[in-house]
Amino acid sequence: MQTVATSYRIYNASAGSGKTFTITADYLTKILSANDNQSFRRVLAMTFTNKAVAEMKTRILDSLVEFSQMKEEDDVSALCELVMKMSGLQKVEIQKKSLILLEQILDNYAAFEVSTIDAFTHKIIRTFAKDLNLSFNFDIEMDTLSLLENAVNRVIDKVGHDKKLTKTLIDFTTEKIYDDKSGYIFQDILDASKLLLNDNEIEYVEVLQNFEIDDFTKTKKQIIKENEKLEVEVKELAVQMLDVFGSQGIMDGFSRNTIPNFFKKVVDTKNISDIKMTAKWMETSDTSTFYTKKTADEKKQAIESVAPQILEVVSLFKAKIDQVKINTKVLKNLTQLSVLNLVQTEMNLIKEERNIQLISDFNKTINAELKDQPTPFIYERLGEKFQHFFIDEFQDTSKMQWTNMQPLVDNALSSLYENNERGSLTLVGDPKQSIYRWRGGDVGQFVDLIDGQNNFNLTPQVVNLPNNYRSSQEVVQFNNGLFASAKNLVDSELVKSIYEREKLEQQPIKKTKGYVNIQFIEAKNKEEKEEQYAELVVSKIKQKAEQGFQLKDICILVRKKDQGIVLADALTEAGIPIISSESLLISSDATVQFLDALLSFLENEDDDDAQYRVVSYLEKHLIKLDDGFGFISNLTKASKTGFWQELKKYEIHFDPKKFHELPLYDAVEYVIDAFELAEFANAYVQFYLDEIFDFTQKKTNDLKSFLNHWEAKASAKGIVAPENQDAVEVMTIHKSKGLEFPIVLLPFADEKYADILQNHVWLPLEEDKDLPLGLVTKPSKTETQPVFRTEVESLISETELENMNLLYVSLTRASQELHVFSNETKPNNSDYFNTFKTYALENNKALNDIEIEFGTSDIDDFKRKKKDQNQLFPIQFLASKDKHHVNLVTESESISEAEQMDARRRGNLIHDLLSHICITADIDLQLEKVLSEGEISLEEKEILKKQLTEITEHPTLKVYFSDEWTTFNEREIYYKGEMLRPDKFCTLDKKAIIIDYKTGSFSENHAIQVQTYAYAIEALGYKIEQKMIVYISESIEIKIL
Repeated sequence: MQTVATSYRIYNASAGSGKTFTITADYLTKILSANDNQSFRRVLAMTFTNKAVAEMKTRILDSLVEFSQMKEEDDVSALCELVMKMSGLQKVEIQKKSLILLEQILDNYAAFEVSTIDAFTHKIIRTFAKDLNLSFNFDIEMDTLSLLENAVNRVIDKVGHDKKLTKTLIDFTTEKIYDDKSGYIFQDILDASKLLLNDNEIEYVEVLQNFEIDDFTKTKKQIIKENEKLEVEVKELAVQMLDVFGSQGIMDGFSRNTIPNFFKKVVDTKNISDIKMTAKWMETSDTSTFYTKKTADEKKQAIESVAPQILEVVSLFKAKIDQVKINTKVLKNLTQLSVLNLVQTEMNLIKEERNIQLISDFNKTINAELKDQPTPFIYERLGEKFQHFFIDEFQDTSKMQWTNMQPLVDNALSSLYENNERGSLTLVGDPKQSIYRWRGGDVGQFVDLIDGQNNFNLTPQVVNLPNNYRSSQEVVQFNNGLFASAKNLVDSELVKSIYEREKLEQQPIKKTKGYVNIQFIEAKNKEEKEEQYAELVVSKIKQKAEQGFQLKDICILVRKKDQGIVLADALTEAGIPIISSESLLISSDATVQFLDALLSFLENEDDDDAQYRVVSYLEKHLIKLDDGFGFISNLTKASKTGFWQELKKYEIHFDPKKFHELPLYDAVEYVIDAFELAEFANAYVQFYLDEIFDFTQKKTNDLKSFLNHWEAKASAKGIVAPENQDAVEVMTIHKSKGLEFPIVLLPFADEKYADILQNHVWLPLEEDKDLPLGLVTKPSKTETQPVFRTEVESLISETELENMNLLYVSLTRASQELHVFSNETKPNNSDYFNTFKTYALENNKALNDIEIEFGTSDIDDFKRKKKDQNQLFPIQFLASKDKHHVNLVTESESISEAEQMDARRRGNLIHDLLSHICITADIDLQLEKVLSEGEISLEEKEILKKQLTEITEHPTLKVYFSDEWTTFNEREIYYKGEMLRPDKFCTLDKKAIIIDYKTGSFSENHAIQVQTYAYAIEALGYKIEQKMIVYISESIEIKIL
């Protein structure tokens, strides 16, 4: 008989329910109630991300500071009031104890155990390194995928040396080519090898690791032989049925000869798995439909007599054909699985060679080597013993992580400590926010724990947090109703249980009313969908900006990275500043791209592409000649030695010999100095330098090695997003978890709940096979083979929950307004679109297939806390020894606001801004963007706005800065072996005009350059109506050619 224990508590914390506040109160109650001042040493609090750890530590320490400074006459905060209630302590007791604890924690900060689960497992691994035969000074490798790719390449490199492997991979390549697929096998093996990194796959992978390549080869032959046997049996049955029809004289008695023709097709088909078993007659119990009214009575009787046999044979067909299909799917993955052992061996060798351990291996290592060790021994080696455990975000904990923690937790719960107090366990999570199944998260174990299933012989005290402190009233009420309705669109009993109304419903605490808007589109294909979503998102952002919201109030959530790229491109084209994973990539910065191109060119001076990128950057950002076309042409045609000499004509004095003599980091500093890049340098350049420094410290000073490293890593290396930048954020739903935004936009909201095509299932094989398991990728929802069907149904249930949870997480990020965009699908589909449509109908909303609203959008309803949005800090790095320190600062910091811009800099800025301005309305957006990036000051913004407006509103130019003409700014045109880039050309039907911007006075070279542009555009089929050069100085002068 289990007893309810207050020492074992589970908080079921829905989105926005104040779980951090609650867990902080619990933690403070534990350490403030203890008799000694070292109680924090006995508490272990764990969560999943470093950001969450920092937030929890800050909340605890800030609270202790607040409590320690309380005066007798002060009102207590809500947190202090809750701690007083939970601990039974008085205000003055809390004040005194907080001051003591604060001092103790700061003096013994290493013992303040708030960490990630990975950090704690790392600590255990370090402690037991000798027992595990590990080096004491191993490094942790976070980039597991890169190491896996390296291991796969090393396995493939063994082709030609390992006879069995060579034959296996050659046969696999041949099979792929035979199936009209690429013979490139690297990706197939890599995809299968990712199973080695997932905690949830370990039990299956370990089973297969007991087998050699020969075992896989034998199983492959066994399955092929079985398929051949099944095919023969099916065709023999078809022949037998045709013989029956012939002997009974009923071959022509069937309705439209459908049934005889089916059996003939079976006999003639090359591949029986192509046979469709979906005809209505195969499912009917009314065999009178097999013939027509005109069929002779004796034939009717004969057909009726063989009808049971027909249906029995069809049933056998289905079973045998289903088995062939499943066998074929298993065959597709056998080769990849057969080399898993080799990939694992290569990974182990790489780890040994580099003295590294994968963070993804920690849980596996502990589970295999330490789980059976007595708990007191583990504590003795760790040098500390924990009495109280807090685990946050428990719904994302993997089975192995929890298995590894249970001995320590069980020991705490069953032990008596000083003052006869038992240990405790506090779990915090939300099954509705479990979205990391692909990373090993297992929501099922959290649900089981809530239901009282555990090994502690204790029933938990389950506390549901009923309030929502994050979102406005309309958003909370919308989500309450939507998900209570949505659960009825899926079959998963787990979903229906988790989303029960009483578990789901929250009470909004905020007084703001809020707003929810749903817009529908009717796109027929992917291209139409992307275009329409992008248009709606851009329009919505402009609408919100006009309404008075700031761009930084808005976040766009997407399911897939490529969706974010589509929207980011559309926003950039519309001149709307954004922060996204792509815009934060170090490699997205123009100056970093220049450095990368220059390093590539210095490594290989025959690299024409790198040379062209170097010259293009110089022309656009550094040199700014009137004859940019001529500059690019001269530099790209210069000889290799002449290239560097040519640069000296433009006051760029760079010596490649000196570059190659310096250590790599110093050499890149030399580049920055020689090309005077400090003016353009920013956080991206600093992070790039940090990457170079880390590489030279950990690996080598070799330039080529770094370039190879950067090519592999650049797509994953980003800077930290600058705070308070007024820009729209674009992020994936997974990254948004735990965050909130005033306005959330959710496009592409048309996912199917049971879309399992990107998943896989493990299938037990029959005993006559050498292998016990097979892997099926892209499983079908319509499988009927009993064992496979059971596995697929389980996968469907998990997938429905994951997709429901992704929708829940995305819709609960908004604090004020929620805007959803969904594509219309078929009625009764189990998907996001029908979720919104069903809920709208339940709420008597008039469906005009365009838009649904809940509440009213009102800027006055939104109380924004003002923050300094333009606070910028200089970033410094140490230059080479014979140079002064170089400050990498934004341009607005290097020039006081009282100074006037010099003519050259103003011209460059105007030229750059015009390259992003299509219509007059774009001016404000572009100026806001460069202001937020620190390139200009507020005073400079007004100067630039005045001059840009003079250009776009000039009587001669005004029409070309309107929607009447289609504009192409700095669009590259390849013409007669040269790459041209006109500043601006506009088209209307087949007419075109050209506008080029210059500083200074008229030159014949300017006219020749514009005429070259004209020839190129005419070659595209346009008639040139007008050619203009706009000279930008104190006044605007237009030269019409």
